[in-house]
Amino acid sequence: LRLVLRDGTVFVRLADGVLAERKVEAGLANWRFTEIQSGLQVGDQVVLSRDRKGVVDGAHVAVEGAAANGAHEKP
Repeated sequence: LRLVLRDGTVFVRLADGVLAERKVEAGLANWRFTEIQSGLQVGDQVVLSRDRKGVVDGAHVAVEGAAANGAHEKP
């Protein structure tokens, strides 16, 4: 999550496939992980490629890669 946190916001994919920018409160962080203290719920899908073309609030998106098959990285 370290790479997507900018100005205290992240993009999450809502159930209908639309992106929503969400304010989050970060806690402890290191080079690989950032603790999120508030603003996300368990199971929220967070955009990992924020600088990709089309990643804007309200955009319709599809999940790519391993996450499309339900795989999630675990710390």
